[in-house]
Amino acid sequence: MFSQALAIIAQLRAGDAVHARPAITYLLSLQEDSGAWPSLIPSTGDNDVDSTAMAVMCLDLVDTDAAREAVRAGIAWIAAQQTPDGGLPGAAGISTNSTALAIQAFSLDPALQRPAISRGLTFLAARQNADGGFDVAADGQEGSDLRASTHAVGTSFGTLRRDLSAAPTPPPGASLAPTAGPGGPGGGGGGCPYGFGQAGTGLVGRGW
Repeated sequence: MFSQALAIIAQLRAGDAVHARPAITYLLSLQEDSGAWPSLIPSTGDNDVDSTAMAVMCLDLVDTDAAREAVRAGIAWIAAQQTPDGGLPGAAGISTNSTALAIQAFSLDPALQRPAISRGLTFLAARQNADGGFDVAADGQEGSDLRASTHAVGTSFGTLRRDLSAAPTPPPGASLAPTAGPGGPGGGGGGCPYGFGQAGTGLVGRGW
């Protein structure tokens, strides 16, 4: 479902709304009565925050009553999943990735979701390490993770909350190649999954 929404965003940003219409109709049909979207297509009942956040950010670009109602219901469902510490559940537990995506979704309705955004930012700030990167989740793999860090800084909260003036800076010419973690280059541990998808979600969250 994540890929479905991301592909529609690309079509709409490219001005190809005509060819995006069937995909938008299909995306709307996948929403559950609860307001959530499934992780997989076809649905196996595995509704999750990441897919729902991507769906609402996608449909926010669609100027129809059906899309607006879907966005409202999706954001409400995500808000109901937020834990007391501000985090949102994901595959890795109470997840940095999922929380960052949720904040982007909440930012579509900042007046109503300001408390949820504030709690989410507090959660993200607590996941940041001395080197500037972010942990994957509240409890789990320790140490900065590339995917988690990319999602965290791609939220619309602007600047990091810690003074990173003493953080090490890679020397000129240093390799920036990702290292595969437990999930491999496309998995959840240290690699660089999703490629341009990471940049895409950050741009959506910033309204670009």
